Amino acid sequence: MKKLMNALVLVFVMSTISVTTLSAKEPVKVNSETELENAIKNVVEFPRIEDGDAKTTTIDMLFKVNSEGKIQVVSIEGTKKHCRKLRRSLKKLYITEESMYGKYFNKKITFELIK
Repeated sequence: MKKLMNALVLVFVMSTISVTTLSAKEPVKVNSETELENAIKNVVEFPRIEDGDAKTTTIDMLFKVNSEGKIQVVSIEGTKKHCRKLRRSLKKLYITEESMYGKYFNKKITFELIK
C-alpha cells in the first residue's frame, strides 16, 4: 500500500513538473481580484509529501501587489516548506489591472493530504 501511494505521488509530481515547465515561459496574467483568487489556486505547487506530515496545513499570508504588477509577500505563517512553495508559486503571477497596484490582500490557503 505504501509503495502504491509513493508511486501515485511520483506520477503526480512528474505531471506537475511537466506542466510547470511547459507553462513557465510566460507569467499568468491577472486582470481582477476574482481572477487573482483563481490564479492563486491554479499556480500553487504542492510540496513533496513526507512521513510525519500533517493531514492538513494552513498557510496565512498577507501580500501586496507592487507597481510592477508583482506580488510581494509581506507576512506568511505556516510550515516552512509550504510557505517556500507558496512564495515560489506566487512569482508566476503578473497583475495587469493597475487599480490593484498598491493594494494589500490577506489569503488563507489550506493544503489537504487526501489518501
